[in-house]
Amino acid sequence: MSTKQKNIPIDISYQIRKINDVSFSMKNMPLEIKKGLDKDFFNVFIQVGIKVAPKNDLIIILPTIIYSYKDEEYLNYVYALEYKVSDFIKNFGEDSGTVNIPNDLLKQLIGVAVSTGRGLIAEKTASSNLRDFYLPVVDPNNLLKQKSEAKAK
Repeated sequence: MSTKQKNIPIDISYQIRKINDVSFSMKNMPLEIKKGLDKDFFNVFIQVGIKVAPKNDLIIILPTIIYSYKDEEYLNYVYALEYKVSDFIKNFGEDSGTVNIPNDLLKQLIGVAVSTGRGLIAEKTASSNLRDFYLPVVDPNNLLKQKSEAKAK
């Protein structure tokens, strides 16, 4: 099922229904690297996937977050944030397997998902030496644009 993104005014309500870890791997960064860390080589990669289940009134945002330093991966986390959306089919349709979800709604859902991930990562890294590396604040618009560009290729 594909997702078309449109900017149309709509009044809907939604709530987080479930948060699930899909996969998580982490290894401690050696202290000598952490102490002499060159921030130019520390990378945070964030990408989002979007799934819809119209018959269940669900939109699922699947962020992937990777922390790496000089091509060495220290954290790889994928989780799913499931949103229950009121009257999904009525609001977004399901024409030939395509739903029309407004960009503004997707940006909002992505923003909440990434902010939630910031807290999840802080909890998961609390006892490691990655605890001082916080997920940066990102513009959900850029993540949605990145997703659209990847889809167009």
